[in-house]
Amino acid sequence: MSKFTYELARERKFITKKNIFIFAAIVLVCAAIWLFYALAPNGGTAEIKLDGELYETVDFASLEAAKEIFIDPNLAGGVELTITADSTGISVTRATCPDKTCVETGKIVRAGEVIICLPAKLSITVSGASDADAITY
Repeated sequence: MSKFTYELARERKFITKKNIFIFAAIVLVCAAIWLFYALAPNGGTAEIKLDGELYETVDFASLEAAKEIFIDPNLAGGVELTITADSTGISVTRATCPDKTCVETGKIVRAGEVIICLPAKLSITVSGASDADAITY
């Protein structure tokens, strides 16, 4: 190793003011995103619709235990569905449709979140107090 290369390597620092500033900025952005989601209001009710018509409304605050809602395959285009709701949210726990996207969506809690099952023509929408103009995923 030549003397010039050795001196250049000794002068190079990995912890510089610029690197500390970039790291601090990344930490602040992550903290802001986390706070936004942590402080977002949860929804108060969920509307279950079949073929565009209201099937049932579930109020999360009034549920003391988990409630299972079974949807008859004759009403849902031949798809048998089980919906589970509790005080923390609502989810489709079982479906006989081929893709099971509605089951994979998981539990929805916040106002504006939606579960859709196209084969059954089912939509579940959480509504309630929300300060956001729009939610983008």
